[in-house]
Amino acid sequence: MAALIAWLVFIVLVSVSSAACPEEFQDLCTCGLVQQAGKMVYVTNCTNAGFDNTMMLRKLPPQTEVLIFVGNEVKDLPLNIFGQEVVYEKLRTIDFSNNHIQSIK
Repeated sequence: MAALIAWLVFIVLVSVSSAACPEEFQDLCTCGLVQQAGKMVYVTNCTNAGFDNTMMLRKLPPQTEVLIFVGNEVKDLPLNIFGQEVVYEKLRTIDFSNNHIQSIK
């Protein structure tokens, strides 16, 4: 049983990497499947990546269900941060906390 759990943890850790993110994310984010509340969820995590704008989010992987964009330096948040080309039907959770956001325009 312990071997099975170790194998599953390995699979989850391998499933999330910066290589799975589009090149616009500059290897500063991780993208992939993570187990959350007993199910696999596709997470894009850009915590403390140092971004000062959201342009890369126009290339967000379309299968993203959870976007974590915490601790960056985005002062001005555009109204349509994802652009208009893609509809993110699976996106359910967005966390933009601790970004020093001053305006949304």
